Formats: sequence, C-alpha cells, structure tokens
Amino acid sequence: MPLAIALVILAAGSVTSFLECFNTDMESRPCHPMQLWCVKWENGTTVSRGCADVVICPDEEEGCFPEHSKESAVRWCCCNTNLCNLSPSSKSLYLVFAIIVILLA
Repeated sequence: MPLAIALVILAAGSVTSFLECFNTDMESRPCHPMQLWCVKWENGTTVSRGCADVVICPDEEEGCFPEHSKESAVRWCCCNTNLCNLSPSSKSLYLVFAIIVILLA
C-alpha cells in the first residue's frame, strides 16, 4: 500500500502542463516550458499570435506595449493564461463599435 501511494505521488509530480496559446493560424499550441506568456502582435492590419518568453514580455504583469519606430508602429499584448491571446485587433473593435453607433443613431 505505501508503494502504491508513493507511485501516485511521483506520477502526479511528473505531470506538467504547459501554457497553451493561439498561433497566427488560430490553432491552439502548447508552448515551450521556458515560454511563460502568450503574445499577440499588431503591426498595422497584420495580427500575429504565439508564445513568448521574458525577452518579449519582460514585465511580471499582463499588458500591452507600443513600440514606435520610423518604419512602423507595433503593439504587442502579453498574457499568461491558456488561450488568452484570442482577442481581435484593436482596429477591428473600433470598427465594430463605430458600426453599432451608426446603426443606433
């Protein structure tokens, strides 16, 4: 009996669950163990998704970060729960809001 309990404890300890994030094709994928964040990048009309590590998402809190350069304006959002990078691009949300306002007016 003690052996069975020890085996159950060892088996439970070896089970690991990796963070799952959407990729650009909107498919759920497990992240590498060192990738602790899901990320969504917006660059104009292009939206990309995937897993990220602390180099891309260095903060300990979730959030969005803009980066402006002469060539483009990129915004990326980091979150750390399974499949949290689903949200549509900000521009899509503004368009939906504008359509609703026009229809209600």
